[in-house]
Amino acid sequence: MARNRNGRADSATDNGSTTSGQSSLAQLSIRTSIPAIKDLTVAFLTDPKTPPSLKILCWAGAIGEIVVISLSVLLIGLGNPILGFSLAVLGILLIAVIIWVVFKLVSRGLIAIASQNPPSSPRPDPTWTRVVPMIPIKEVLLEQIHEKLENIRSLAYEKIEGFDVNAHTIKREYVRANIFLPDTGAVVTEGICELYIPKKLHVGMDPENDADRDRCERERNIRFKPNQGAAGVAFMETNTELARAVKIDTARYTWAEKYSLTESQKRAIHPELKWVISFPMTFNDGGNFRAMGVLNVDGLIRELAEDQLKILMGELSLKVMTISGLLAQNEKCRISLFVESM
Repeated sequence: MARNRNGRADSATDNGSTTSGQSSLAQLSIRTSIPAIKDLTVAFLTDPKTPPSLKILCWAGAIGEIVVISLSVLLIGLGNPILGFSLAVLGILLIAVIIWVVFKLVSRGLIAIASQNPPSSPRPDPTWTRVVPMIPIKEVLLEQIHEKLENIRSLAYEKIEGFDVNAHTIKREYVRANIFLPDTGAVVTEGICELYIPKKLHVGMDPENDADRDRCERERNIRFKPNQGAAGVAFMETNTELARAVKIDTARYTWAEKYSLTESQKRAIHPELKWVISFPMTFNDGGNFRAMGVLNVDGLIRELAEDQLKILMGELSLKVMTISGLLAQNEKCRISLFVESM
């Protein structure tokens, strides 16, 4: 009998110790959560970006949460852990509801702001882009390029002179050379990419006499858009373009429609111009060689056959590459064309 009584007494003592341990653990867990909740609440309420309505909601929720947790601790301390734990669970549910409501309100506010100020979509890759020399070209480079350009003109004259047919009809002044570059100033002010001949980047384009001065000035000031004229085609396609004047009758010549020349451009071109070789001056742009300008060698009076132009093109290509290397030393910029749907 005593053994049974002692056994029951021992069992009761063990249950009491277990309950007491659970209560202490619960109290410790709840008490340590109070500072964390307090810190989060204070940080949220002191943020100037938090709307007043959310601050009021948070204050109410925080006070209610503290009351519920305090009652839970009190009940557990008085030996009623079940009710204490129930209130603690209720408190957890309360803070969860408050967090959910705050999240919903903040989300609606962000959506409303986004609808009033929709973010701009990321800009697509450019449809067309080129690295080109900054204008004006450095004076030192201008002098060096001008000298090389004169050498190209001399070499072209010597090669043409060596052709069999009518070699005696060619004169040095019939052979000219020039360089067309994109006018980056015009791109900035007008949004148009135009090719033009900068100062000193031409040889053989001088007036024959005073009466020829105005015509010469108009030709040196001529401009081409990409894909316009032999220079514009070479610039866009990064391929050498061979152009020959098309004979209309015994005394008149014109240029192929593919060059899209305007009437004013046709009037500006030398009336005796018979052929043009447009070399793209390339630059390695991330592994892609693209034209940053165009070097033209052209001829007056004397016509050349297409096979002769091809021979001349082959003879001059290396010289053009040398000038491209000089031009690449100049400061550069990038011009790009974006085509976006509206």
